[in-house]
Amino acid sequence: MNPQVRHSAISFEAVQVECAESTTRELAAASAVDLGDVELLVATASVPGFAGALAKRLGISAGRVASLPGSLAGAHTAAPAVALESAELAAGRTTVFVSTGAGITVVAALYRA
Repeated sequence: MNPQVRHSAISFEAVQVECAESTTRELAAASAVDLGDVELLVATASVPGFAGALAKRLGISAGRVASLPGSLAGAHTAAPAVALESAELAAGRTTVFVSTGAGITVVAALYRA
């Protein structure tokens, strides 16, 4: 190994957030949505802290991130269902759903009331 070459380890979690940010920004651009106008972010992944990290990178305040009740905190697949039943979604006019999975696979959807 060449001693001049330095390797940096990028965590899976960091790559998930980076890919989710890119996909979300592409969705916003294609939909002519200013991310500053997003009233609710529903972000799910199997890694703890994903939603908060993604919101920070997108410039969305923590108060506009859907959160799971403590009993469901580890069940990332529950967030969309919880959001659909929440007053937060009913009150919001613009919601972005983002989910990441293995591979890394990212899906994003925009909901406008």
